[in-house]
Amino acid sequence: MEEVVIAGMSGKLPESENLHEFWA
Repeated sequence: MEEVVIAGMSGKLPESENLHEFWA
């Protein structure tokens, strides 16, 4: 379910790359 949350957040926020790195 993490993928869904990340996808939703990345889609909402313009800094998807930053968020992905933060979660990674």
